Amino acid sequence: MPNRNFTSDNVAPAAAAILAAVNEANTGFARSYGADEFSARLQAVASAVFEKDVTIFPVSTGTAANALALAQLVPPFGAVYCHPNAHIVTDECGAPEM
Repeated sequence: MPNRNFTSDNVAPAAAAILAAVNEANTGFARSYGADEFSARLQAVASAVFEKDVTIFPVSTGTAANALALAQLVPPFGAVYCHPNAHIVTDECGAPEM
């Protein structure tokens, strides 16, 4: 039975398909800060899924995504009301307080 530990996106090794895709993409040079072909393709696919133009800001972890999303919704002096067992309380290691 596979490990079902969902406390973090960093507890398990990367899937073989992901490593293969990264290795395939790791050729030549690419422009930075979203000006590369991979970012353009990501924007196009996401826009097609949502049926409108969207902007995607890839980050390296789920914790980073959660903290950045909360920072957009709540001012520094604000609060997030959630269940005591919510993921942002039990597994984010203080990142939402950033």
